[in-house]
Amino acid sequence: MPYALQIASQGLAYASKNNTVFTGINTFDGKLTEKAVAESLKMPYAPFSSSTPSMS
Repeated sequence: MPYALQIASQGLAYASKNNTVFTGINTFDGKLTEKAVAESLKMPYAPFSSSTPSMS
């Protein structure tokens, strides 16, 4: 839960730069962005970087 709170309060740009928090992102925009989760569910995997709009 702490990671979810950090992502909610700091935003995706922060999460993408903080590897510990980044591991808390398993889905984004309806896509599975965590490879292990996608494999365990036998669903398509979409890397987080290709699922997100450009963050500067």
